[in-house]
Amino acid sequence: MTYIFIQYPHIIAMVVWFIITVLSLLRYFNYQIFARISWKALLIVAVVLHIGYASLLTWGQYTQWGSDSITKVFLNQPLPQTVPLTPVLAWARPALEQPLGYFIFYVFGHFWISTILLFGIAGFFGMLLKLRSYYRPWNFKEGEIVVITLALLVSGWPGVIVLLPLAFVFAIIFSVVSSTFYGVSRIYLAPAFLVAAPVALFLGITILKFTELYTLFKLS
Repeated sequence: MTYIFIQYPHIIAMVVWFIITVLSLLRYFNYQIFARISWKALLIVAVVLHIGYASLLTWGQYTQWGSDSITKVFLNQPLPQTVPLTPVLAWARPALEQPLGYFIFYVFGHFWISTILLFGIAGFFGMLLKLRSYYRPWNFKEGEIVVITLALLVSGWPGVIVLLPLAFVFAIIFSVVSSTFYGVSRIYLAPAFLVAAPVALFLGITILKFTELYTLFKLS
């Protein structure tokens, strides 16, 4: 079991996020068996899963390097002074020039920065929606903002970059269909985000490569 978690964390994460998306859709459309699931609980689970995933990869990298006599040296190696740091990370150079410094720099760039950026985008977009809800409360039903924030977390990085425009495309399609066939003139955004989230999760990188934007958002 440990071998599986070390060798195939990405596949396991995809399966877990797909399950959460299905549960969210069933919960949103009020299937009785899922009606008692709390949106905030799902949101907390999503945050914990992202942190847990980055922690698992960090532990896996430490274990992998530590098990080989050649790569084991990286665990006690400070970050060389010749390695440039962005102004945002420059303050941390003294700490990174200590033993484990190179390892911390490596796992931060490969496993943690994407999680931090994802949390930042999801939080910022959620706050924008919360602000908008004060002025246009009729555009949001109870739990709507939490659901959209959850969808952003499900899409991951760099899927969240694809999700934002994709969700609005889905919203326009749903609006046209609802207005044309069901006479419903107003729809909510959450269903569009929930449907677009797995698309962004599984096809986000492919879409970014197709639009030649992947190198812009590739972090490692």
